[in-house]
Amino acid sequence: MDSGYSKHNKFPSIWAEIDAEALQFNLKQIKNRVGRRVGIMAVVKDNAYGHGAVFTAKILSKSGVSMFGVSEPAEALELAESGIKNPVMILSPLYGGHIRDTVRFGFTQAVCDKAFAGALSREAKRQNIIAKVHLKI
Repeated sequence: MDSGYSKHNKFPSIWAEIDAEALQFNLKQIKNRVGRRVGIMAVVKDNAYGHGAVFTAKILSKSGVSMFGVSEPAEALELAESGIKNPVMILSPLYGGHIRDTVRFGFTQAVCDKAFAGALSREAKRQNIIAKVHLKI
């Protein structure tokens, strides 16, 4: 049994253990339910809800997750820098430099309004990059 915990734990008397085999089993059950042609996004924002984003993402990446969801570019970058090759979607709205980084690093951004789409488009044009977006309708 492989287990891990957040090294960023602010409360040393509290911990969470992740059973890698159970996590893989649960993902397999979901994949069996939704079918092979459906991609699965694992949300690992906020350090995988305190369970260790990189640790959790590495297990799920090896088990066939299609994409990861995070709150901000710093979380996406942490996954990329740890060797995670899966696409990453940023689920929260962004401001200022975060938009620049999201476009620059090629992360997918969830977009829910015209103004935000415009800001992403302007930044992508400035960088001469096609921004990756997911329209939230």
